[in-house]
Amino acid sequence: MIFFFSSQTADESGGLSGKILSAILSVFFSDAAELPFQDSGFFSEGFHSFFRKLVHFLEYGVLGILWTLTTRCGHWFEKPCKAWRIVLPFCISLLYAVSDEIHQLFVDGRSGEIRDVCIDFSGACTGILILTLIAKRIQKNRKSA
Repeated sequence: MIFFFSSQTADESGGLSGKILSAILSVFFSDAAELPFQDSGFFSEGFHSFFRKLVHFLEYGVLGILWTLTTRCGHWFEKPCKAWRIVLPFCISLLYAVSDEIHQLFVDGRSGEIRDVCIDFSGACTGILILTLIAKRIQKNRKSA
């Protein structure tokens, strides 16, 4: 999914995220097209940009969660390699964030930026940490029960 969205040109990507953001705003406001910030350029430059970065953060959060689940399931990482349950998802998420930005260098109108790697990796780290804390809490509750 991430690779597919990164393969879109800047116009395609911006158009899609603009439609999604407009749909979300229309749920909260009866006529999102007439909101005061629409005319100021805030929507197209500030709020739309923030929304796009938030979506990147969230999609990499999902990636981090999925890799963490992968390392926690099965018998890949028993006690001798328990640290890899956390280290591997971090490493894979960082490598994917870097490769995604490199990939965008070859897509029309897109650019690869270190700032975006940081946003993406922060999302992955958040997902990994949240899932790890939930797993620890579940283990603690099972031991006390």
